[in-house]
Amino acid sequence: MAVILSLPDEAAAAGVTFENNTLTVPAGVFVAPVPYSATGDTPFNVHVGEGAQLTLVEMLASDKSANLGMMLRLAAKSSVKLISVATQSNINIQRTAVLEGEASSYTEQDIFYGTGQQGFGIATSVVNDAPKTRAHVLMHGVLDHSSKASCTGTMRINKGAKGADSRLAQHVLLLSRDAKAENFPYLEIEESDVTAGHAATVRPLDEEQLFYLRSRGLGEQEARRTLLMAFLTPFISVLDKQTQERIIALIKKKWEHAVER
Repeated sequence: MAVILSLPDEAAAAGVTFENNTLTVPAGVFVAPVPYSATGDTPFNVHVGEGAQLTLVEMLASDKSANLGMMLRLAAKSSVKLISVATQSNINIQRTAVLEGEASSYTEQDIFYGTGQQGFGIATSVVNDAPKTRAHVLMHGVLDHSSKASCTGTMRINKGAKGADSRLAQHVLLLSRDAKAENFPYLEIEESDVTAGHAATVRPLDEEQLFYLRSRGLGEQEARRTLLMAFLTPFISVLDKQTQERIIALIKKKWEHAVER
């Protein structure tokens, strides 16, 4: 029951520490993408110092269920980019990111793919607590068979956070009529002169696109996989090449396992 994370040598040399499930990044330090995973019931704390930059890549691909709680605190002019990929058996994630310092920035991108009777619960709360803070949360998933997902995003702009920018997008593709998804977007704004918005969709597989691909000689499973990747690719393609390759490999492995069942 722990966060499994290995710091790059250069990060450790710069004073970045990871102890007792707490990652601390000193002021002014740039940390290249850090992959990690979690098992069991796990709390994970992240503290990012002034002007520091951190990229985290969360890979949740175990066949065991997990509950992950995460708290992030960002100092002035710091930035955190979190990329989460979930193909795990059953997963519940509760995240809170507090942008405590002026001009701090938080970006979260969640990608999940469910099959069988899997269940995903993803809940993120972001607090813009200082002026000129920026928070963008993107949740994108694909559900097949009887899998289910609940995606909750709460974007809060506190009084005094003038010039803040807080946005949320939630999009889910259903490959099966038995798959179900619910999106719960919330905006809580206590300040004027800010930018905020949200978008949420749940849509079924396009049968016309499926028919077209099959008419071009693709089998049904290959056509469905093509549409799955077409849905996720725009969200994956903006990531660095190494992270793209990891995500695509996880999705392909999950797809092949589901087809074999």
